[in-house]
Amino acid sequence: MLIGSKGYPISYECSELIEELKKDIRECGKDKLLAVWLKEYKEHGIEFAVNYDFVVDEAPIEASELEADERLAVMTAESLLDLLIKQNDPVQIYDLHEPHVRTIKELRTACDMTQKEFSEYFGIPKRTIEDWEAGRRKPSQWAVELIEYKLKKEGLI
Repeated sequence: MLIGSKGYPISYECSELIEELKKDIRECGKDKLLAVWLKEYKEHGIEFAVNYDFVVDEAPIEASELEADERLAVMTAESLLDLLIKQNDPVQIYDLHEPHVRTIKELRTACDMTQKEFSEYFGIPKRTIEDWEAGRRKPSQWAVELIEYKLKKEGLI
């Protein structure tokens, strides 16, 4: 369950999608890259993952095929599973609109990891971590939130 911009909890029932993804993870691995359909619910100030497809040589969908309130994001199967469990949870509330969003460097140092260790732990190239921390590139907010969620879930912060 997530907190919408209006301040009330919202969950999105996606147990069938979770089970399908678990099967795909068993067959293809947790590091498999996926194109994820994110649907925005403007009235609630939130978006949910509603579908996915494997990233292969060609685009999984043409931009013209997306609805006006949808966008594609690329993430690993493991990251998508964490997100789906989070958005499907009818009990635990996760506030995605906290006043302070931690930086990648704050998250990395909070769990006492080097850039190399952090890179290997999440399967993110070390150069990308370096670029994020130096301000040369900026990670998407959902990526930072998923990284923080995983670190909290595994008791590292």
